[in-house]
Amino acid sequence: MKRLLWLILIGSAAVQAQLPKDPTRPPPAQTNSPVAAGQDVQDSNAGMPAVTAIFIGPERRYAIVGGKALYQGEQFRDMEVLEIRAGSVLFRHNDNDIEVALRQDKTLKKGKANGF
Repeated sequence: MKRLLWLILIGSAAVQAQLPKDPTRPPPAQTNSPVAAGQDVQDSNAGMPAVTAIFIGPERRYAIVGGKALYQGEQFRDMEVLEIRAGSVLFRHNDNDIEVALRQDKTLKKGKANGF
């Protein structure tokens, strides 16, 4: 009887190891991605930081720049965030104002649909 139980346990473990992957699970993280590796994301054309999302609410605004959430007045590398606009972020670098446009249009405003 014990031998039969062991065979069932070993057989079920082997069957579970061969089950197909769950199609609803996200793929494993790509380690060659700059965001996954913790590196700054940059536009390859100008060397400027990538603004990938902007969130605008009644009491706060912040932008995702280089994979990090930034608020007005904070620093990113050697640039200060002067203003977060609906479609861009205004930086100050060496006494020059630089406007970096949002990659694609991913601005979220407060509303019932997105819960922000």
